[in-house]
Amino acid sequence: MILFLRWLAVLLLAAIAGKLVSKLKLPSILGWLIVGMVFGPHALRLLPQAVLDAQWYKTVIMWMQCAFGLMLGTELVWKKIKTYGRALILTTLTQSLGTFFFVTLVFALVFWIAEVPVYLAFVFGGIALATAPAPALSIVSEFHAKGPVTDTLLPMAVLDDVVGIVVFFTVNSFVSSSVSGGSVPLYMIPVMILLPVAVGVAVGLPAGWLLRKWRGKVRTLAVLLLGITLTAGAGWLLNTLINVTLNYMLMGVAFSAAFTNLLGEERLKEITGKSGTKLRVIVVTKEDPAKIAPLLRPYLSERISVGLNAEKSFTAFGVSYLPFGVLTDAKNRTLWMGNSLQINEKLIEQSTR
Repeated sequence: MILFLRWLAVLLLAAIAGKLVSKLKLPSILGWLIVGMVFGPHALRLLPQAVLDAQWYKTVIMWMQCAFGLMLGTELVWKKIKTYGRALILTTLTQSLGTFFFVTLVFALVFWIAEVPVYLAFVFGGIALATAPAPALSIVSEFHAKGPVTDTLLPMAVLDDVVGIVVFFTVNSFVSSSVSGGSVPLYMIPVMILLPVAVGVAVGLPAGWLLRKWRGKVRTLAVLLLGITLTAGAGWLLNTLINVTLNYMLMGVAFSAAFTNLLGEERLKEITGKSGTKLRVIVVTKEDPAKIAPLLRPYLSERISVGLNAEKSFTAFGVSYLPFGVLTDAKNRTLWMGNSLQINEKLIEQSTR
């Protein structure tokens, strides 16, 4: 019980540190990392090694890795990925394998001079590939970053993780077999990649079907929590049966990517909280209904509607130029008005809190 309370205390300190750091216009995750290092088992030990070794803690981390993967997977929309295609794959492989070969070369020279076995350089090269997608996702979400670089950053973080797994365990397999004879068999490396993906997709497809049928925050949250739990549980069971370390984050990515590509963009925004349930758009126009209706009809939905013959509306809001936009609250009180080209996600978030 004491260990659990210590863990909660560190979480609270991390949350406070994140808020304080954000006041300095820095990402909150910087505060979380500092608290983890200062109060972790290698410094002040408020969070001792006994917590990290406890089975309940490992179970929580396993579940949370799947949940984190869910946030990454919602960015893997196939239509967007096809746009970048070869450039995304080429960039990922170049920077990942380039890092591996450069670090390996440097350590090989150092070890050769120091008369240390040179094969260890490959191990260090594999370790250098380890990347954490958490900072990228945290910064993108916190600062509402948007654009072509951001659109490729998160898919690249997932691909980086896959390349890192393949390279590290391949190198580890060769080095271990040459030194001690014990290693992960090479044929298991594709299994370590494909099996988590298969588990995630197997749970994600029925979850996507349910999310298309069921609406509302409670039902949506229930489906997502159940999906994460089933994915993590299936991963744990397979880990136990085949005794190979599987990547839980990759399972979460595959789970959310599966249902993401089954859902429409509007429903996906509801789930990810990107203004989907907050924003209603009404296009107000004075143009001839016969001309404008065919142009706007494909875009209409329960959240997007049109007001025609709107002379009074133009007068009421003092519209003197186009394009002109107005943000209102649920009681139709004006929150913002101006050039609609200035409207972005951050403005919508600030105006609809």
